Amino acid sequence: MMAWGCFFLLFLAAFHLQVAAQEGFISLDCGTPDGTSYNSTDIGLFYTSDHSYISSGVANQISTDYVTSSPRIYQTVRSFPQYTRNCYSLEPLTSGSRYMVRASFMYGNYDGLSSVPKFDIYMGLDLWNTIQLDNATHVLRTEIIKSATSTSLSVCLLKTGNSTPFISALELRPYDGIYSPANGSSLVTFKRIDFGSTKESRFPADPYDRIWTPDHNLYGTPLITNLEVKEDSTKRFGRPTAIMQTAVTSPGPITIKWNTKPSARIYAFFHFAELIDYKGNQTRNLTITKNGQPWLDSLVLRYLASNTVYSTSPDTLVSYSFSINVTQTSTRGPIINALEVYEARDVTGSATNEQDVDAIRGTRDHYNLKKNWNSDPCLPQGYPWDGLGCSYENPSSPKIISLDLSYSRLNGSISNYIYQFASIHSLNLSGNDLEGPIPDFLGKMTSLMTLDLSGNHLSGPIPSTLKQRMDDGSLSVRLDNYTQLCLDGTCKKKHNVILLVLSICAPTLFIFILGIILASILQRKNNMRRNQGSTTSSNNDNVNGKTHTHLALESSYLFTYKDIMRITNNFQRMIGKGGSGTVFYGKLIDGSEVAVKTLTRTTVQSCKEFAAEIKLLTKVHHKYLVSFHGFCEEGDNMILLYEYMSGGNLRELLSEDSGSSVVLSWKQRLKIALSSAKGLEYLHSGCRLPIIHRDVKTSNILLNGNSEAKLADFGLSKICATDDITHMTTTVAGTPGYVDPEYYNTNKLTEKSDVYGFGMVLLELITGHRAILTLEAQRVHILQWVTPKIMRGDVASLVDPRLQGQYNINSIWKVVEIALACGEEAAIRRPTMTEVVNGLKAAMEIEGQGSIREGVFASQSFEGHAQSDIDSSIYPTAR
Repeated sequence: MMAWGCFFLLFLAAFHLQVAAQEGFISLDCGTPDGTSYNSTDIGLFYTSDHSYISSGVANQISTDYVTSSPRIYQTVRSFPQYTRNCYSLEPLTSGSRYMVRASFMYGNYDGLSSVPKFDIYMGLDLWNTIQLDNATHVLRTEIIKSATSTSLSVCLLKTGNSTPFISALELRPYDGIYSPANGSSLVTFKRIDFGSTKESRFPADPYDRIWTPDHNLYGTPLITNLEVKEDSTKRFGRPTAIMQTAVTSPGPITIKWNTKPSARIYAFFHFAELIDYKGNQTRNLTITKNGQPWLDSLVLRYLASNTVYSTSPDTLVSYSFSINVTQTSTRGPIINALEVYEARDVTGSATNEQDVDAIRGTRDHYNLKKNWNSDPCLPQGYPWDGLGCSYENPSSPKIISLDLSYSRLNGSISNYIYQFASIHSLNLSGNDLEGPIPDFLGKMTSLMTLDLSGNHLSGPIPSTLKQRMDDGSLSVRLDNYTQLCLDGTCKKKHNVILLVLSICAPTLFIFILGIILASILQRKNNMRRNQGSTTSSNNDNVNGKTHTHLALESSYLFTYKDIMRITNNFQRMIGKGGSGTVFYGKLIDGSEVAVKTLTRTTVQSCKEFAAEIKLLTKVHHKYLVSFHGFCEEGDNMILLYEYMSGGNLRELLSEDSGSSVVLSWKQRLKIALSSAKGLEYLHSGCRLPIIHRDVKTSNILLNGNSEAKLADFGLSKICATDDITHMTTTVAGTPGYVDPEYYNTNKLTEKSDVYGFGMVLLELITGHRAILTLEAQRVHILQWVTPKIMRGDVASLVDPRLQGQYNINSIWKVVEIALACGEEAAIRRPTMTEVVNGLKAAMEIEGQGSIREGVFASQSFEGHAQSDIDSSIYPTAR
């Protein structure tokens, strides 16, 4: 029993020593449930959930295909589909101290998409690394050493393309006293080698939990000792005994090479210790050359004593070759125990205006907001906090100029922190549960131009300062649906008087109103009798000589220009621009996202044309057409509001230079083609009067967050499709590469003009190229490029190489045939969109059969293939 008791006491003592060694460590298993903590048995580190370190993201488990073979910290991930920037806040820390932060990633097909994402990771405001994995089980770990300038460090994941950022684990370790470049730069780990070791080492072998990789017997003969290798008294480099107890030696030079990206600033640390106790006059005196030039003249090693040779300033070479040798007087060959290589990163001195930072963080804490509000509010530029708009006139100290907290579940009073925003132009607090009086300070915020307080429960008088600015027009305020607000301080008195009057007059008033209603009903019946068989007058009212088209339309479609300013945050975020106008991102009061298109006068020639267009849009509804939300017509402002499609447009996804890591599969491309074809078919055949799109192209096929395609910009086509105006030279009338050649000759636009443009879209889906290619400095139409290859039967050479042969060649042929039929020069020989839809359905069925065979028709001519496989009743002119 006594032996077991001693064993238990020794175990307990070791446990407490290990816990003490982890003081200051933060070890987060990202995506594991809140409250989870466990001891990682392989390395003896204690991990907890990341839940309390971040307020955004979604917890996921990796695919069951990989769970059993993966360490526990890689079995869950946290992904970030909602915001562009999501930040962890690692705290509490000691300001001025240095820390190492390690982020680990393993995709594990957690989302079931089998598409490895690509995104950026930032340390605060500074780019740390770009994360790009090779496959589902590739583990990527990246480390950075940085001084804390406050009591926390922010680690931010940024969405830079179409894929969703994620993270598996996040760790922080105190590194105070080691690795301190004179200029205060951060250091990103590039390479760390434990020479002579046979396995990866980290905590507890290294108390700083650095990860050391073995040298894999590439550099010499291993040496090892069990004796302690002494560190010098300064402990400047934190050399662990366990790492210094192994080394490699060689009779000749030990050469270590690596390459870096251009302009990378590299620091190298070479660690040495003599592991052999020589007798007599034996010595080992080291020299080092860098790229053939002397770097270290002489280093005499002492038995079991550590030495480090390091860069005093960073190098900016692309290729490095360090050769470790010995002097002629040495009796033993060269030796090396360990190597560390780091890339220096400058620390950004910029920060959002300090007063604005205090105001926004105070607002966040006052309302206990659960948003992606960590790190700097406005920086990096282009990635502000959700709901914020920033001005970068002074890039080193941007200011917050707009704040949208609509529908954010705010309750209580309006926070005094709002008053601290020095330069805010727009404030939206609508759709919350705010109550109490409107504070007087809102009228004193001189930079404020728009204020939305609608949809709350505020009460009491409107402050005189606010009322005055509303009256003089310097501040646009929205206060609709308020029954408890009044314009002065006599609210209670007026309220009582109104109650008294109503209690006395209510019966009489009821009888009076009832009489009016009955009289109105009788009058309406008489009017209906008189108007039977008569024609309806124009719906457009004319007030003071000005046409108001919205009077004849449903009020739910009508927006004022002030509404548009609020919806777009003063046109803050532009998402598109073309000949017909500029498109901005907006959000309606119910939270719906919209695309707000401001039209140019060259697009809409008159209010009459605009009215006709609006009436058309309100009647066109289809699953594969972008929905119409409303319009604004005030003065010269003609604005349309459409459904916002977060997935971008097809042209961007197909472009090789878009930077997107997403590659659409052939099945996805077929689905997109069929969806947009159905939308175009509806315009041609499903409406009472056919609608000609006039600008069918890949940039007008938009995708939502689920990669579902819809056709956009179908509206303005009808404006000029009248008897007296048959064509206009605008972007709406067509885009080079997609325009019907017969239209150029006859100026007659028909549904078959849309069919031609759609054929070019199909060729882009097949090839990945744009409708106009640049080959050898010459612009070539895609039809000219594909036709010779097709005539040779070499359709495989057309297919986008990014598809990597993952398609049924018969399905490709079918779509090629449809595209060529659509591209016939004579419109009468082109299929209808109904026929195109049927053909694409057939291609989908062929693809569903599986048989992936690349180049199966390589030895046949196109004409022979067409004769045997094309249904002549559908495509009578295909060749």
